[in-house]
Amino acid sequence: LYSSADGQYMLQGFLYQFKNGQALNLTEQVKGKAIAKEIAKVPLSDMVVFAAKEPKTHITVFTDTDCGYCQKLHREVPELNRRGVDVRYMAFPRQGVGSQGYNDLVSVWCAKDRQAAMTQAKSRKQLPPGKCDNPVAKQYEIGQLIGINGTPAIVLANGELIPGYQPAPDLAKLALEAK
Repeated sequence: LYSSADGQYMLQGFLYQFKNGQALNLTEQVKGKAIAKEIAKVPLSDMVVFAAKEPKTHITVFTDTDCGYCQKLHREVPELNRRGVDVRYMAFPRQGVGSQGYNDLVSVWCAKDRQAAMTQAKSRKQLPPGKCDNPVAKQYEIGQLIGINGTPAIVLANGELIPGYQPAPDLAKLALEAK
């Protein structure tokens, strides 16, 4: 939302800068910085992280274990890691707090080995019910705050939000360009 200093004029929408024949969306840049700042507040210990051996950048994926495209993306995590992209998962139970998806994500976050539990859950295997102090509800709130309404929702290091699945080679290219 843009307004004049006196509040008499308001405009809702995107602000573009045209430079060298290219349109640059200044609104999305500011939004991306705000998203990156919000995610940076979340400790890595509150995420399920699949780290690259030689990390060049990272993506943060808001995920739901029941989401088919989330499962497909998870099968491509080794390829993303091979290309130097750390994959950091945050919870986003699409049906909300208290749903079966929420309970499944709590089980992942409460597991001794979160990576193995995430892989198991994404393979549609049942996990033992989890009970622990966990960040699942808080991460769901963060997702809603930054405008996520579906999964997977992928946030690049610069805060750019990519809604939906992207194949690993395309996603790695975007991630490496955004670092």
